[in-house]
Amino acid sequence: MGDERLQRLRRDDQDAPEARARLLRERLRAGELSEGEVRLAAFAGDLASQAALAAHPVCWCGITRAAPTHARTCPLHPRRFVDTPDARRHPRSFRPWLRALQQWPRAVGVRACLGVVHALWTPDCDAHALATLWLVEDWALCPCLEHLSSVPRERRGLRPQLPPLYALDLVLFVLRLQWERDPVVAGAAVAASALERCAQDSSEERVRAAIYEALVPWALGEGDPLAQRVAARPAGLAPPPPSEVG
Repeated sequence: MGDERLQRLRRDDQDAPEARARLLRERLRAGELSEGEVRLAAFAGDLASQAALAAHPVCWCGITRAAPTHARTCPLHPRRFVDTPDARRHPRSFRPWLRALQQWPRAVGVRACLGVVHALWTPDCDAHALATLWLVEDWALCPCLEHLSSVPRERRGLRPQLPPLYALDLVLFVLRLQWERDPVVAGAAVAASALERCAQDSSEERVRAAIYEALVPWALGEGDPLAQRVAARPAGLAPPPPSEVG
């Protein structure tokens, strides 16, 4: 019966957040998704995921058992959310939302940064920057020691004032932490710093939208934008060796 219900819900019009929320609740009941995965999509701004979790009142700052006064003071409480024209729902307070990335594993912050790098990429970012980006994306898809060793520990000779390059520099810093010490908390903080800088140089809305696109399909098992970008690279092209990138 559960499988039949899932199939019926999948045939419904999934453009409406209410229909998507019903499907997400059923996927949660069926074990296809964990509450953490839906919570991440909700954190990234997905209306349907937020609706699916309406029965689980948790502030997006990560506090699960808050004091009664918490709703009046926390900038990430759902009462302080705003709807965007593109059907995303985010906290009004942008910086605390970015800093709340620290509650998620390092991979979330790295993917958020890479999504922003991709969204803000410009022709002014030269071939060495692209090579570095490709090596980082390969590591993000397969975070093994072999891919990690291929990523340069620093990027020289490029203009860090360009927003995507600033974010890329910060991702490299996250990876340097991988060599030196436990990177989970520090890496998430660095990712938030990179995204905040990008928002200052472009716009909060562009950064919010890029994070949404990078995290929501991946969290909900509806596609992997990072893997799709890697698969769409031009055939026959490869980044130069790491010795030529750093």
